[in-house]
Amino acid sequence: MSIWKIKSAQEGKFEVENPHKIDNLYFPLTNTSGLLFSCISPFLTGDIKTSVNNYLTYPTTIYDLKSIFCARTLWLRFSPHKVVNVSPLFSSLRYTKIEAAPLYHCFTTEIEGVVLKIINFIPEDLPVEVMKITLKNLDLPREVEPIFCIPLFCRSVDNLFNHRHVTSLLMRIFRHEWGISVKPTMCFDETGHRKNENTYFVYGFRDEGIKPKEVVATLEEFIGEEGSLLNPEYVFGEGKLNSPDFIEGKEPLCGLNFGKIKLKKREETTFYILMGVTPKEELFIFKRLSSPLKIEESFKESKLAWGKIYHQFDFNTADSKFDFWVKWVNIQPTLRKLFGCSFLPHFDYGRGGRGWRDLWQDLLTLLLVAPRKVREELVNNFRGVRIDGSNATIITSQGGFIADRNRISRVWMDHGVWPYLTLKLYLDQTADLDILWEEVEFFRDHQLKRAKEIDYSFFYHQQKDNLLRDERAKVYTSSLIEHLLIQNLVPFFNVGKHGNILLENGDWNDGLDMAGEQGESVTFSFMYAFNLKEIGKLLEELKIRKEREEIEITEELLTLIDTAGHPIDYSDVESKKALLKEYLEKTKYCVKGKKVKIKIDILSEDLRRKSQWLQDHLRKNEWIEEIGIFNGYYDNKGRRVEGKIGDSIRVMLTSQVFSIMSEVATSYHIKRIYNAISCYLKEPRYNTFRLNTNFGEVKWDLGRAFGFSYGDKENGAIFSHIDVMLAFSLYKQGWVKEGFDLVSSMFKLATSGEAKVYPCIPEYFNAQYRGMYPYLTGSASWLILLIITQMFGIRKVWTDLVIEPKLRLTQFRPSDSLSILKLSWDSKECIFSFKNVHCKDWPDYCIGKVIVNGKKVFEGKSKSLRLSSQMLEELLDKKVNQIEVVLV
Repeated sequence: MSIWKIKSAQEGKFEVENPHKIDNLYFPLTNTSGLLFSCISPFLTGDIKTSVNNYLTYPTTIYDLKSIFCARTLWLRFSPHKVVNVSPLFSSLRYTKIEAAPLYHCFTTEIEGVVLKIINFIPEDLPVEVMKITLKNLDLPREVEPIFCIPLFCRSVDNLFNHRHVTSLLMRIFRHEWGISVKPTMCFDETGHRKNENTYFVYGFRDEGIKPKEVVATLEEFIGEEGSLLNPEYVFGEGKLNSPDFIEGKEPLCGLNFGKIKLKKREETTFYILMGVTPKEELFIFKRLSSPLKIEESFKESKLAWGKIYHQFDFNTADSKFDFWVKWVNIQPTLRKLFGCSFLPHFDYGRGGRGWRDLWQDLLTLLLVAPRKVREELVNNFRGVRIDGSNATIITSQGGFIADRNRISRVWMDHGVWPYLTLKLYLDQTADLDILWEEVEFFRDHQLKRAKEIDYSFFYHQQKDNLLRDERAKVYTSSLIEHLLIQNLVPFFNVGKHGNILLENGDWNDGLDMAGEQGESVTFSFMYAFNLKEIGKLLEELKIRKEREEIEITEELLTLIDTAGHPIDYSDVESKKALLKEYLEKTKYCVKGKKVKIKIDILSEDLRRKSQWLQDHLRKNEWIEEIGIFNGYYDNKGRRVEGKIGDSIRVMLTSQVFSIMSEVATSYHIKRIYNAISCYLKEPRYNTFRLNTNFGEVKWDLGRAFGFSYGDKENGAIFSHIDVMLAFSLYKQGWVKEGFDLVSSMFKLATSGEAKVYPCIPEYFNAQYRGMYPYLTGSASWLILLIITQMFGIRKVWTDLVIEPKLRLTQFRPSDSLSILKLSWDSKECIFSFKNVHCKDWPDYCIGKVIVNGKKVFEGKSKSLRLSSQMLEELLDKKVNQIEVVLV
């Protein structure tokens, strides 16, 4: 049973009773522009920030959610001897409740006959968190003195354990009649101090604009010499202020004393707290929100903006809870686009920006509804590719690239796979082949030859733009199609002694990071084989649709298109490595700047041959017949990782998933693989799959993952991303029953009482089935893509509409045998209604009739149907379009 209940499916509202009795719960807050990032727990803890360098409040990890230093607290002084705090940190015996919706948090509790309702949200166009606190007196008339308190940090997260005291000396604190503002003199960084341009502020007022009676500005004056945040002298003592209105060199804290308020029975009063960070004048923000009416209007705007994302897709199946949960999952790609993998309590390793895989996978769901709106972003992402086929790993919110969040020279070998998969979805949605000719730069930094060498002179160059240049020092640009070719051709030659692509510093599984010399990733060799084949097909499609015989490429790239000149034996590892070495030497510091033409037929045939060789190689050499799995890796000693190792059977789920997704696994292989993973990896309680069997050792020759406790993170957890991709792959290959069972199992687990998370799909579930790292996971995009394109079977192929439903009988509503999907294409709303006339299960039904806006466009019997884009343009002529699919 879930910890949450649906309060309003239309609004996306859910509620949780006594959430403070569940550990590690938190809820994200931001606006759709990502101007401010917050999180809030049932204890009213959680941090507020705009970037890694600008934390208004104390940085909060998962272990700080019960820290008073991270709390937005409200003290209620009924008398000198009767003082209470509303946060459950002070008493777990009270009844509390939270209600949450896209994207606000409402906390309710009752103390001493006073009901408190606290709403937190972030306005759509301002970098400020609004906290609306309503006190309602239920009992006899009484007097209460509310004192709001929030400790402030006002600097970079790096200063938490790096010059903590010294950076407090930089503080310049201004006490105002409405609250305080803090503007440190500088951003402390011993590599280069910078002038601080940001103001941190907390302001507040009561009801229709009544100022606080007193404003406390520092931690020191609030807690006193003998007190603490749990027992502050200002609250429990006489509450006198002795400091001036301008204070230097102290730790800031904002305390707002609203004075004694008399409340009649059933009378209420409301406080508004504004907490933010801005490089502009903070009073401008305060004036925008300086009355209850202005705040209410801002709240409505916020709910409307997030409501559009929540209703981006609507599902109406037999399971209303599943429909509700999926719509919350659909918010997650937007959250990850804004937060990246940072700024929430579990994600304490993040420093802002998004990772390379995130860039491409977060676009999957956005491409389903508004592909042309993300064209510019898609093109910009390719600017992160290096000429050696690797890439920058972090993209900033401004669209710039950073080599690595921790300034480590490293390469994840799977990164070249993802751009093609996303670009192909874009092409299917738009048929915009002109995007392939968009010219963009290459990323250039100190890393050379896929991080095997370092260009130390780069650090002393005058060049500051991280762009590749030609021999004449001119910025070099090339087409998107060439960027794709480089990312997939280079890995083909970058092989280990067994002929598979080198693992380098890791692949999709970041935990395999200790096999950089001899490690090999069979797992992503599968996907490169797939990409090479599919890019070849794309070129052939390009030739037909654009009537082009040739394309231009960088001259040096001809080295890797060997079949066009001097073919090598792909079984000869040393020949492949020698060819790659030649290419990397030619492009080490720059390129000539010369482009050559190559016939599309020659190029696509080269890619086809490479793909076919790699597929044949993998099927022949990496299939383990006695167990029925593919080996996925070789460790740093060149030893096979999976199979029968000593007395144990070792299996990794990623190897099997990508063998299926890449279509290297045949129907025979898939059957054997599914039986094997069901035997060795299926978790019996929820029927989900673990990431790997228990190796029972710390594999220093493979990666950190095996140092983790088994059942956690990359060592045997139920990893949502890979389970969802497994379900996607099974659906795509026609294993619908198995794919549906896995999706249902993931839903059951994510909404179970053991998961202990709000409605979302978390990154993984640990050994105790608790959901970990919620909200910011790539599995959300893949799940939405699966449900729409595979389960409902609605997808586009070169802008033609393909209808191929794979809905199970249990997904149709018993009342009318309907299952409904609503989505928008280029601002046209489309409602697909699937009517299961004879109540058949998949695969027993066929499409018997299709009616679009009252016009019959198909009648007969077919498993799938393809409607041309021209026909769609004519038929979808309404603001809301009805597409009825009758299944017989």
